[in-house]
Amino acid sequence: MTRSVRFICVAGMATPVIALAVALWWQYHDGLQPCSLCWIQRAEAAIVLVGFGAFQRWRAGAGLALLGAVSGTVTALMQLAEVQGTAPGLFNVCAITTSGVPSCAVAGAHPFLGMRLVDWSLSAFVFWFLLALSAIYLSRNAKSERETMT
Repeated sequence: MTRSVRFICVAGMATPVIALAVALWWQYHDGLQPCSLCWIQRAEAAIVLVGFGAFQRWRAGAGLALLGAVSGTVTALMQLAEVQGTAPGLFNVCAITTSGVPSCAVAGAHPFLGMRLVDWSLSAFVFWFLLALSAIYLSRNAKSERETMT
């Protein structure tokens, strides 16, 4: 594995850990209760993490990371439509709670470092998608270069 692919894998493992840690902080420290889409996105971020970790030893791990990133992007787009109020009735799964507990559908519209939380989520999954594509491309390129040398 080349140095650049190894760096991509480290970035692909570190960023989901940071994202999950921040999500847990907001949940347990700030009291933001995650909606259904948030739980799905957490699972997809964990799939990305496992995929990049497995890619170190198993080539199909990048495919697993790619799968997590693509499904996460779709889920993030659904959540973005939910926060903007443009989601069709079928996709309305982030019910804003009336119990006084802040829902992440409400929190998703609030800015964090200049961007809304749902935009951060979408950006993270697109970033992981591009990382996985880069890892696949660079590892195939390195493999073909080794074959031409022998």
